[in-house]
Amino acid sequence: MRDQPSRDGRSVGKFYSGTQVEIVSDAGEGWSQVTIGGGQNSVSGYMMSSYLSTDGSSVVNGTFEKEVASPYGTQSVVLRSRPSDSYDAVAMLAVGDAVTVIGVSGSYYYVQLEDGSVGCLSSDELK
Repeated sequence: MRDQPSRDGRSVGKFYSGTQVEIVSDAGEGWSQVTIGGGQNSVSGYMMSSYLSTDGSSVVNGTFEKEVASPYGTQSVVLRSRPSDSYDAVAMLAVGDAVTVIGVSGSYYYVQLEDGSVGCLSSDELK
C-alpha cells in the first residue's frame, strides 16, 4: 500500500494476500484507492489494481494468528494507529489476546481485531 497512486509514493505497509480491502475508487493509471479495516481504526492508501481480486475463492490467505505478548512485564500493550510508538493509541490489548496479522512495515506488524479495527504492534509484542 502506498500513500499516493504511484510506485514513487511512500510505502504505508505490505499487506498479505487474503487481507480484505474496500475499494473506495479507481485512482487511474492501474491504481485503486483502498481502505482496510473499520471499527476504531482503519488504514487507507493506494494499491495497484492488479494486486486486488474480487473473487475471494481464488486467493490464498497469507494472514495468520498471533498472541499479544509484553516484553515490558506489563499485562497489556498499546495498539498504535500506525507503525511507530509515537502514533495514537487505538486500543489496549491484554497479554494473550489473539490478533490476525495482516501486514508488515519495518519492525511493526499490522494486526486486525475482531471488530475490524486495524493497528500496529512491534514484532516483540507478538508471539
